[in-house]
Amino acid sequence: MPEVSKHPAYEDGQIHSIVEERRRVLREIALRRGQVQFRRRLVRRYGEVCQVSRCRFLPLIEGAHILPYSRTGDNSVHNGLLLRSDLHTLFDLGFLAVHPETLKIALHPALLHAGYGSFSGAELFLNSTRGPNREGLKRRWDLFQHCLKENAP
Repeated sequence: MPEVSKHPAYEDGQIHSIVEERRRVLREIALRRGQVQFRRRLVRRYGEVCQVSRCRFLPLIEGAHILPYSRTGDNSVHNGLLLRSDLHTLFDLGFLAVHPETLKIALHPALLHAGYGSFSGAELFLNSTRGPNREGLKRRWDLFQHCLKENAP
């Protein structure tokens, strides 16, 4: 039996990288699901619905911070959105944004033909509330605009 450290897959760190990446992803999922209180407050405010897709399957809906909690320490409902898990990821990556004045959804052009086109221009669901903090949305909008320029053809 070959020694593990001499196995070709271990020489370039490939297996180690895959395992580490999987651990990182699982940690992130656990952290998101661990934001129970934040999510509960958002559900009380907006209802059991994704504010973009209107999906009502609660196990898929996550509390998304508009401005990162790690930087602001803000866990208030005004700094949050309820998003389906895939939309939460796209929001965090800067490929989905909410216009701070119109509250309409904007998508990176690459998403328009990837099954997300129906969300482009949709209004953010507010459930008869004033909605999230507009200044936070403005800062996220700026990130979205930056991502558009960076990933332009």
